[in-house]
Formats: sequence, C-alpha cells, structure tokens
Amino acid sequence: TVALAVLAYVYWEHRAADGAGFLLAGALVGGVGTLCYLLSLVAPALAVKTLLLQLVTVLGAGVVACWYLFVLAWTDRDTLLSGPAVALTLAPLLVGVALLVTNASPVFDGYHALVWRSATVGGTGVVTPLAVTPGPLGVLVDGYSALLVVASAGLLANYTRRTDQRLYRWQNVVLVVGPVAALLFGAGFALVDTGYRPHPFASLVGHAFVVAGVVRFGGYDVVSLPENSLIEAIDGGVLVYGVDVRVVDL
Repeated sequence: TVALAVLAYVYWEHRAADGAGFLLAGALVGGVGTLCYLLSLVAPALAVKTLLLQLVTVLGAGVVACWYLFVLAWTDRDTLLSGPAVALTLAPLLVGVALLVTNASPVFDGYHALVWRSATVGGTGVVTPLAVTPGPLGVLVDGYSALLVVASAGLLANYTRRTDQRLYRWQNVVLVVGPVAALLFGAGFALVDTGYRPHPFASLVGHAFVVAGVVRFGGYDVVSLPENSLIEAIDGGVLVYGVDVRVVDL
C-alpha cells in the first residue's frame, strides 16, 4: 500500500495518468486502514478493538469508492463520473457507513444491531482478532462493496477489449486482474475462517498487481489514443518504441 501510494503520487505530479489522484487517495486511505487493523489485533481492550475495526471498515468503503472513481476516469466514463451518477452509485456505501457508525457496540449503546450483532475477542495471546457476528444488513453492506469492485473490473475488461486499446492492452489487463484477484483471495480467505478479516490482505493482493504493472510496463502514464485512426492518418510505416527502446508495435 505504501509503495502504491508513492507511485501514485509520482505519477499524479509528473505524468498524465487519468484518475491518478483517485488512485493516490485510495492508496493512502488503504494504508491508514491497514495500520488501524494491525493496531486492532494487538489492542488489549474489547472497546478499542471494536472502535478500530469499525474505522477499518469505514476506510475500506473509502478505498472501494476511490478505486471505482479511478476506473471511471481511466476508462473515460464521463457520464458515470458526473456528480449525480457518482452520488447515486456511492450513496449505498454512505448508508452502510452510517449504519456501521450508529451500530450498537462495546464503545457505546448505539441505535440498532443491523450491521454487527455481537463482537467478541477471538482467542488469547498478544495478537487476537475481533470475532464479529454480522447482523441482517451486514452481508448487504459488504456485498455492495464487492459489487462495485466487480463493476470496475467489468468496465476495465470492456475497455481492454476495444480495438483502439491494442497498444496498451497489457497495462489494462493488469488493472483487470488486480480487483479480480483481490475478490477471489478475499472470498477464499473468508471461507477458511481464520478469524482475521480478509479486507487488508485482499487489498494488498490487488495493489500488488497495480504496482507490478507500473514496474513492468513503465507506469500508466500513457494517454489512450484511438490507435487505428492515428496509424491510418500517417503515410508510410510506423514503428512504436517503449520507454526501454523496445519495439512494442509495428
């Protein structure tokens, strides 16, 4: 997460990557969330563990929102990136956050138990996760976040398969694989039932693919062009070189 934040900052400041500001924000929010989760594992009091885990969940919703906005900017979905469309899409996330914050917990009485029904410390020792029993809306809150990630992967996949994206197809493929790998890892991790939350680890897996794409392909600083139209407008042969002076297209 720290590596992704540094890379996003560099490309936001010095390159022309569409939506890099959202990528940077998501990386920073995810980094804070990971630190809070680590603190929750070693916190001695149940109330502190609960408060930190609530904060982790709220920050996780922020990461999902930032990633979704980055994908909209990267794939040139200007209509979906408009204010009303964004507000409508992210409203359920905000409702879920509000329900979580007002949920009854060891910290305060709260108003309901719709998201979390109970919270207990799982196991003994220095590192102990918080075991949470979800309420009737808990699955829906997590499910909507997963739905946004799936939607972003679908937008990226559709963007990648377009004929005018052949030149930068592998960069886009890495961005598609990232959220898909994170979802699969998170689902598998949850099924094992280790007692630990899958969100920080799934975020790490997804971010790893983005960082790998930056390292392998020289970043996402390209401005996508309608390749076919561009090539047809040029007389004669065209060689396209990468930043490492390799021929990437002919």
